[in-house]
Amino acid sequence: MKTCIFSLILFFSVLTFGMAQTGSLDPYFSKYQGDESFTVVNISSKMFAAISGVEMDGLDPEVKAILDNITGMKILTKSSDGNAYYDEAVKMINSNGLNELMTIKEKGGNVRIYGKSDNSEFLKEVVMLRGDKSNFVLMQVQGKLSIEQLSKLSKTLNGQ
Repeated sequence: MKTCIFSLILFFSVLTFGMAQTGSLDPYFSKYQGDESFTVVNISSKMFAAISGVEMDGLDPEVKAILDNITGMKILTKSSDGNAYYDEAVKMINSNGLNELMTIKEKGGNVRIYGKSDNSEFLKEVVMLRGDKSNFVLMQVQGKLSIEQLSKLSKTLNGQ
């Protein structure tokens, strides 16, 4: 489970290339953005533009093409009361048209991955949510991604 969580976090961390669009969970992020007990990451579209011009030696061209389709990312974490924030986030996610793509349940913790389509084969938003009694993580990635692209990127990050 820890390897899976680490892989998911690494996967979403690689996608930290900007936030230009409005996301389904913006009100949730805004609610806790000023709370110093949370860690908040919000990388702007201007940062995406700066990073997209950087050469990445040895990067698979397919992966580069996938990364070029990412338009933004936000992360919200807290090191206490994880289950309470997890439950609150699930309610907001369910009311914002995101579809559950995957669930991982383990003793004491849950991970869910959601997606929102643009009415085609592509997802315009992917959300990963993790909660247990002591930790909470919410990650939101926006862009134009297919399930196949997400799978390819995940395999690349896991060295397969």
